[in-house]
Amino acid sequence: MPTVFAVVAGQALPLFQGAQPKAQVQQVLDQLVQVSEERFGIVGAPVEPGAEEEAAEAAPVPAGPYDAALGAAHDALDAGDLAGAVQAYKNVLSDDPGHPEAKLGLAQAELLQRVQGMDPQQVRKAAAEAPGDVRAQIAAADLDLVGGHVEDAFGRLIDAIRRTAGDDRDAARSAAGALRGDRRGRSAGLGGAYGAVACPVLTQGKQRSRYIKSL
Repeated sequence: MPTVFAVVAGQALPLFQGAQPKAQVQQVLDQLVQVSEERFGIVGAPVEPGAEEEAAEAAPVPAGPYDAALGAAHDALDAGDLAGAVQAYKNVLSDDPGHPEAKLGLAQAELLQRVQGMDPQQVRKAAAEAPGDVRAQIAAADLDLVGGHVEDAFGRLIDAIRRTAGDDRDAARSAAGALRGDRRGRSAGLGGAYGAVACPVLTQGKQRSRYIKSL
């Protein structure tokens, strides 16, 4: 059973075990404050009920310099206007080439452009029948990514590298390299063109769900 502790002045104090009703939790916290004052001399400033909520409402988050452009890009994605979304993200990146949300958004919009109009069954059939066809494998990898199957896409591209040579191998290696960079950076909220759909900021729109349903 999970147990909740509080660390006060470097000492762990047990509070309660398991789920407790709100009133009981509040009582325990009040006792914790009292013990902290009596035993450790820790005194906090009193807070009026509702003061935190009022302060949050009174201090709105200032708008960022690119909020309008990013909002337009998100709206374009939701409306299925992929070209408009691509252009909106590029507008942000023209001023701030390192903007993380714009980079990820552009990667998603371009990925959705690549799979737009694809027949998933035909693409997967072509990839299965021609393991050495790099274009077929990259197209199938794009479908894997839109469906959220990043590891499947990576494995497909690695197999393509092993089966090919020359320009075809370079193309497969480039695609796999972009995806490998994304797999390393996803935990930090970063990514490349081949894994952008795994980032939360890119899974909020309706556009991606339309393609997933068709896969």
